Amino acid sequence: MQPLQVDNKKIVDSAGNPVYLRGTCIGSWLNKENFLTGFLGTDLVMTRTMYQELGKERADAFFKTYHDVFITDADFRYLSSIGMNVARIAVNYRFFEDDMNPFQYRPEGFHYLDKAVAFGRAHGIYIILDLHALPGGQNYRWHSDNNSGSALLWEHRDFQKRAIALWKHIAQHYKDEPVIAGYDLINEPEAPDLHVLRDFYEELIAAIRSAGDRHIIFLEGNNRGNDFDGLDELSDENVAYSSHNYNYVTLQARSYPGQCCGRKVNADVLEQIFKRRNHWMLERNLPSWCGEFSTFFDGGILNPTVQDFARLSALRDQLLIFNRYDQHWTIWTYKDIGHEGLVCTDPASEYYRRISPLQTIKRELSLEPFLDRKIGGVFADVQNIIQKTARSVALNYHDYSLEYDSLIKSMGEQSICCRITETLAPLYANAFSDMTADEIVSMVKEAFSFEHMLQREPLEEVLRTALQTND
Repeated sequence: MQPLQVDNKKIVDSAGNPVYLRGTCIGSWLNKENFLTGFLGTDLVMTRTMYQELGKERADAFFKTYHDVFITDADFRYLSSIGMNVARIAVNYRFFEDDMNPFQYRPEGFHYLDKAVAFGRAHGIYIILDLHALPGGQNYRWHSDNNSGSALLWEHRDFQKRAIALWKHIAQHYKDEPVIAGYDLINEPEAPDLHVLRDFYEELIAAIRSAGDRHIIFLEGNNRGNDFDGLDELSDENVAYSSHNYNYVTLQARSYPGQCCGRKVNADVLEQIFKRRNHWMLERNLPSWCGEFSTFFDGGILNPTVQDFARLSALRDQLLIFNRYDQHWTIWTYKDIGHEGLVCTDPASEYYRRISPLQTIKRELSLEPFLDRKIGGVFADVQNIIQKTARSVALNYHDYSLEYDSLIKSMGEQSICCRITETLAPLYANAFSDMTADEIVSMVKEAFSFEHMLQREPLEEVLRTALQTND
């Protein structure tokens, strides 16, 4: 495989041939996310709770087996077989260092990433390293392994120094590795303003370049990949830009073309959404990567609904639009327990059987706002509290100008994902409390090894079609 670089709008190999990076994100492997694998809260809360409830031997058995089998050569062989040439791997900084021992990097930190690089080399798949969770939290959200409720990365210089040093550490390890397409420096940043983000990007890039690393740098816009204005002032030229392209049609449509959220939706509407989201890169003719997008499958992998197929049709059009505008893209996500994944845990597996009551509780209470679209459950109660506050302010001050929508969103997600779920986290660990370490190993292998997963054939067909133009 040849090293890649940016050449004007294009990404090219060492011979100058254009390469379109199109594939999938590998989430919940090296940065675990609750709705993808069925636990509660954040990666850190889940990990701590497993050790507290099950003890070291059984918790070690669970996590080592999980990381060993979640991604293997068989997974990369499958991705290559359907035409993918890139995998974006979400990584948690905790794989490299502990908060109580900053700047002290674990020698085993690269163990699984090195395996992924070897798999990629064997099957012609480039790797984009995505730092999905940064020290202190680049946003306040659970998927960044942040249960503090604040994006402290932007408030404490010590956290920033750790992130800078970590990226230099990664660059020193991979600076001569052609399988690495590049580095996605910060997943979904929520900096105070874009100037703060731009200045921090400059520091991260300088650290990587000081290690002699010339890989492509992928930069996400502020406010979760939406705001880019000002990032073109960066000094480095080997840079591409990444937006996240979730939209209400592929997430909520019940018919397509048809009506969704009170609006007529079709391919033209999807193109308008894409152009609004990515106008900054399109207007400047810059290399652009749609780093995340997806559709939900509410009926599950074995019994898809009519609505599931409608959203798949919308996804098909979304991918055709990406290709028409020469976008690089990686769909979220490759493997999970059945909500989004291209391959999914078998509902008949022992793991799924044991966590099934917990999944029912989570859906009844709407404890996963992203998956549940913030409908009902305790999230509705949070909305009522904020609405009562707004009404009181309106009655007593005659003021209707305060911003409540963001408060509803942040208060709801913080209260639900970082507090209620933290309290309920032992329910997940206790689902395995009657098992021996050997039984846990067998259960995890059955749940997450490729040979035991179910393939979502309708999604695979849509992706195969889109990948036919992948040069």
